[in-house]
Amino acid sequence: MKKILQFLCLVLLSVIPNIVWAATDFEGLIEDATTLVVTVSWLLVVLAVMLFFWGIVKFIWSAGDPSKKAEGKQIMTWGVVGLFVMVSFIGIIKFLQNSLFDDRTDLIELDPQDLIDPSSIPPPRS
Repeated sequence: MKKILQFLCLVLLSVIPNIVWAATDFEGLIEDATTLVVTVSWLLVVLAVMLFFWGIVKFIWSAGDPSKKAEGKQIMTWGVVGLFVMVSFIGIIKFLQNSLFDDRTDLIELDPQDLIDPSSIPPPRS
């Protein structure tokens, strides 16, 4: 476990400078960081699904042993909990990213060239 933690720290320390130097502004930095977080989160979602299926396999293979059956149920439960937490986390990150850093040009966009030339409007009837 210690070796895995050391490897993850090494990967994280080697990726952070690339994110910081690649960003040209604060918004770019935040977008790069959220992209990294969402990518890691999706990997954890895959891990949670694999954990759930491993629990199913243990549950099925435990045929008559109640302790192994309970262990399989517990693994499936933690897989579902992990899946829910990670998908919720991805949703919150995406919501914050779209709420805080979306340019919102789709709401109101006024372009002077799209306006009608006032001289082309006929005068009202009297």
